[in-house]
Amino acid sequence: MIDGSGSGSMENFQKLVLAIATLLWPLIVFVIIIGFWPGIAAIIESARSRKFAVKIGGQELSMEEASNGQQRLIMDLLMQVAAIQKKVKIADADHGDKTGSTVMPRAANVLWVDDNPKAISYLLETLRDLGMKVDEATSTAEGMEQFSKRLYDFVLSDMRRQEGRNLNETAGLDFLRKVREQSKSVAFILFTGDGSIKEHGTEARRLGVTDMTSSPTRLLGILNAENLTSTRKSALMK
Repeated sequence: MIDGSGSGSMENFQKLVLAIATLLWPLIVFVIIIGFWPGIAAIIESARSRKFAVKIGGQELSMEEASNGQQRLIMDLLMQVAAIQKKVKIADADHGDKTGSTVMPRAANVLWVDDNPKAISYLLETLRDLGMKVDEATSTAEGMEQFSKRLYDFVLSDMRRQEGRNLNETAGLDFLRKVREQSKSVAFILFTGDGSIKEHGTEARRLGVTDMTSSPTRLLGILNAENLTSTRKSALMK
């Protein structure tokens, strides 16, 4: 039979063991890491050199190689859709032109303002592959500085943008307003989320936006259609 004092001693002993374990576990982990460090280092080095390889189509690819492959596929799809849209537009123009002259596509000058260019990197590359000349800016101020220096066929902008230390929820509208003060004719396209279009679309149309979309494919369609029907000569300037 265990009396009360024995029970108390056992409880104190258990608390002591728990306290020691709590204090020692970081040291134990450290010792284990040191002991197995050569193997751990080899695994890390292998991961770095292979960049976390994955198997696709029976081939072992690094994550970078897989990502590049996906990017090429996406860009090719976008360009194929853009090419189809352009052919349709040319066919419509030829059908409607009584003189029989052909509307010839040409390179366009584009200014794209977005504070997160990584998010649109695929599209930027696609536009350039299509022959468009694309200038980039990350703020309204930088965008207006570039806009004042040359003529553009298209101005693209996101809606929400980090302006200095503050997040401007309507930066796209502010930029649109400033652009329209200098040009009423340049095509201005808001490339932004559906939520922003729903919330600010009415005001954007009042300010003179050309179009709004959240779809990369539709954006390319807009650019091609506008490019073919444009009478501006700014795209021919170097």
